[in-house]
Amino acid sequence: MAIVASHRARFQRRRYRLPLLLHPVTLVRRVTSVGDSRMRTAVSTVIFQMTISIRSSRPSDFPRTLDIWRSAVMATHDFLTVEDFAAIEEMVATQYLPQAELWIAADVGGIALGLMGMTGAQIDALFVHADARGGGVGRALVEHAAALHPVLTVDVNEQNASGAGFYARLGFETTGRSPVDDDGRPYPLLHLRRS
Repeated sequence: MAIVASHRARFQRRRYRLPLLLHPVTLVRRVTSVGDSRMRTAVSTVIFQMTISIRSSRPSDFPRTLDIWRSAVMATHDFLTVEDFAAIEEMVATQYLPQAELWIAADVGGIALGLMGMTGAQIDALFVHADARGGGVGRALVEHAAALHPVLTVDVNEQNASGAGFYARLGFETTGRSPVDDDGRPYPLLHLRRS
């Protein structure tokens, strides 16, 4: 059997490299049948599951959490202006991440893949590194939050279609909408709840 990596564009390797076996791969095997001289190819796609652990953040996580935030926002918040992105990044880097109590989703090697901040049952922040998107990291964080608080709320930017879709797939329902974000910027928020 030959193993041929596929879907590489989805897992762009930047600073963080996922181990090869955590990538979707296509298994190609040659199949012959009795009485048929032609060689046929059977192709199947196998997605290997990541093992994810959830832990409390540590001060040493700060550089990685900023990298996760930046990567996730660049992948999902293309509606932000350059100026707003820079202003928000400055606030996140200097005021939020250094002092926030976060839940960290890490792989078996201890590398942080995602982060979640909460105030009671409200998910204040949930970001997954772009290289780990689609691997169950966000779901693991939400399920951890649900184990702590059975009824969850979260706000998501309306223009963040992938984020809104993610929460909808996990059973969140829209309970309201704000025309601007918490800082008065023109980025509407959807208010979501999961019971």
